[in-house]
Amino acid sequence: MNVVRKNESNELSILPKQDLFIYKPTSLEEALRYSEIIARAGICPDSLRGKPNDIFCITQVGAEIGLSCFQSMRALGCINGRIFAYGDGLFALTKRHPKYAGCKEWFEGSLEDGTLTAFTMIKTTDGYETTQSFSIEDAKLAKLWGKPGPWSLYRRRMLQWRARGYASRDAIPEATYGIYTQDEAYNIEPVVQVKIKNESKGMEGLTKSLNINDDNIEEAEIIDTKPLIDELKGLIYLTETKEEAVQKYLDKKNVKTLEELNTDQITNLINNLKSKLEKK
Repeated sequence: MNVVRKNESNELSILPKQDLFIYKPTSLEEALRYSEIIARAGICPDSLRGKPNDIFCITQVGAEIGLSCFQSMRALGCINGRIFAYGDGLFALTKRHPKYAGCKEWFEGSLEDGTLTAFTMIKTTDGYETTQSFSIEDAKLAKLWGKPGPWSLYRRRMLQWRARGYASRDAIPEATYGIYTQDEAYNIEPVVQVKIKNESKGMEGLTKSLNINDDNIEEAEIIDTKPLIDELKGLIYLTETKEEAVQKYLDKKNVKTLEELNTDQITNLINNLKSKLEKK
């Protein structure tokens, strides 16, 4: 950028533009080394500190959509194997695209009677207009309305973000390449694969591979922890709990993900975070 400076006669003069040094790796080895340096730096986001492989992948995804290394680390994240953009990041990517020609956002209905709907209309340079909406009814069908966390505290904003995300991907898909909003990524069901080592087939093979006693199958109780996990993730987000703290807890319990915790452990974490939130 040009620099403006006053001369001896108190007149403004513009100094010539100076080129800034921006390091760009030229090989895979350099990129990995660069990622290791960033992973140990104090400026590195908490979610990526100590994770050079994640930094490498995030910055590569960012480069594909025109983001610099540090822009990528500030704007992008990953949940359940899905790349997402923090906050208004997805909308920002759409607005910077050459095809973007403007937008209009509005609400219809009201929170009180359950009819509130968020609308986003995006115009493109080829003359098209794309409008998407997300309503309270949509949120209820997706089991989001009233869910602990942002969907209970920032209801209008969450409806707006959903409408923005849908409109952005429909209007200019090449601006985001399938990137989700953070909230959408949280709600994508992780794929769980069950591998049966036993060559036996059918229910008999399954019970043997899982070491289930046939006599107790009817008495077995399957506990769905997903609602608790969703509540826990929402509280982690609201309390701004650092990923390092979460990882330490998981390491202490000898598990890799929140989904591997048992019901008592999840409940204890939820209660602790609720207490932390009340003190804020």
